[in-house]
Amino acid sequence: MPERHLTPEKEAPVLHKNMVHASFLVYLTIMGAVAAQAQEAAPAIPPVPQAITAGGGGDEAGHGQTPVLQHRNSRYQLHSSDVLELSFPFTPEFNQAVTIQPDGYITLRSVESIKVDGKTIPELVDLLRSTYAKILHDPVINVELKDFEKPYFIVGGEVGHPGKFDLRGD
Repeated sequence: MPERHLTPEKEAPVLHKNMVHASFLVYLTIMGAVAAQAQEAAPAIPPVPQAITAGGGGDEAGHGQTPVLQHRNSRYQLHSSDVLELSFPFTPEFNQAVTIQPDGYITLRSVESIKVDGKTIPELVDLLRSTYAKILHDPVINVELKDFEKPYFIVGGEVGHPGKFDLRGD
């Protein structure tokens, strides 16, 4: 097989073509690395949930489907000014009535204050047990909601008796 020799005028375009290919490969490698790094650094965006509907079927326009209401937590959540009665059946010296302060905390006898605003009674009982477990062995605690902010509405404008009124069921 005869050996091919390129003349300088034919060698330059081939060399230039090889350099362009090599540069392009380096460029692709760098861009791939940058894209991979950006994907790792980007926060994961959770998928948008589909609308939950009852009835299962229906056509594409959504006819024949009834939206399902979201489940609500029906338990009362504690607020400032609520009054609680804490009773300890086996250690009555810790019995006390507490009022939730405007900052959401209650001051407890013999332990630190705890934040209770927004908690339900069962959540509060668990929190009290863990708090009093530091000084009592397996504490038994009963919590009773003595007073709370009743639902109300406000009447304003040109009315006979403007003001705040309790919302009653009768």
